[in-house]
Amino acid sequence: MNAMDRGIVGCAAGAALLAVTGCNALDGLADVPAIAVFDGGRDATSPPHHDGGIEGGADHKAHDAMPTKDASPDVAHDASACGEGGAQCGSSCVDLQSSSAHCGACGHNCNGAVCTAGACGVYAVVTGNDVGKAVLLATDGTRVVWVDDGFQAIEQVPAAGGTETTLVPPSATNGTVSSELALANGTVAFAYGGATPQLGLAAADVGDSGVPYYPGGVAIDSVSLDPNAGEVFFVNVEGTQGSLMKCPINSTHGITGGTCSSLTGGGRFLDQTAADSTYLFYSFQSGGASPSGLFLDVFNGDGGGQISSLRTNSLAVGGGYAYWTQAEDGGTTYSVQRLLETTGASGSQLTAAQHLSTEVFTTDGTTVFYGNATGLVSRPAAGGTVTTIAAGVTPAAIAVGGGLLVWTDSTGSTISGLVLP
Repeated sequence: MNAMDRGIVGCAAGAALLAVTGCNALDGLADVPAIAVFDGGRDATSPPHHDGGIEGGADHKAHDAMPTKDASPDVAHDASACGEGGAQCGSSCVDLQSSSAHCGACGHNCNGAVCTAGACGVYAVVTGNDVGKAVLLATDGTRVVWVDDGFQAIEQVPAAGGTETTLVPPSATNGTVSSELALANGTVAFAYGGATPQLGLAAADVGDSGVPYYPGGVAIDSVSLDPNAGEVFFVNVEGTQGSLMKCPINSTHGITGGTCSSLTGGGRFLDQTAADSTYLFYSFQSGGASPSGLFLDVFNGDGGGQISSLRTNSLAVGGGYAYWTQAEDGGTTYSVQRLLETTGASGSQLTAAQHLSTEVFTTDGTTVFYGNATGLVSRPAAGGTVTTIAAGVTPAAIAVGGGLLVWTDSTGSTISGLVLP
């Protein structure tokens, strides 16, 4: 199954296959819980930094429209005009330490959440009966999309919460949607799980826009999109094995007939895909009961290099690196790994072996987000102090994009959000 948000002792890997022989862990990366409000180590008065998610999509920050004659509302004027502790955003004086609409900087909107010391707090995106059971999430900062196993459909809601839209309802012809989901550039990729599995595409914000485009064998698995939604990647499971497929997407969020192609051919156990604008990462093995290696491949061929020979889960890409969780101790614990994707340079182990959910892991290229024994936490992608975002929470799904982090609780019945610094 794919995680766009699934997201390294990573190692040298280039254009040719290169087996991993081992690397050194980063020093000083022991989990040290920090504050519950996520501030990314940013000075509260500095402008926010927004990073695109692993599924792509433009950065988005909602903010109040305020009339002004001489400046954008996103520009702080001379604070002295507003008195001590105040800042002028557009024509209004605000407190950047506590304003939900201007938290830490003019225009940095917390989507209605409380702003404390210039950092946004956690808020509820969707709660209660509005969610059956969210098993996969995606966001681009403007909207939140999820596979609802309870309603057996794909649902969408504005990033700040509000009225839900059913993008893809259950189909009498194609069956219910399966647990595959990707979002990029206004396109939603998914899979129908009927008697004849189908790869489907939908247009974000358009209810009942799901259309089947590619009939699969036993199942359609590990769906991902490149950031511009120019291509969709997936595993077409045939029998007990499958092929890694690529299909170009046209301007109407569809696939032109006969344009899909196989990148790997059949006869492999494939699992996990993650793509950016340059590389496609996937894990597979040529035999055995389950995938047990991470292999690097470019979009147009089956070359690449083997990065890890251990069981790999939760692939993610961002900021020029590939990330994954790697089984340790025979699969009883997992560590988070990363690799510099453009050069195949030696990777780094970001966390010590610990009990991590193999599904709950993602990155925006700057920060890594995952669940551990203390709850939902974050860590700088280059290594550093662990920050607890939601203590005591066991996230069932997690996604990041457009400066917004979203996750579900262990029941999948509540979707929470946090606007990042």
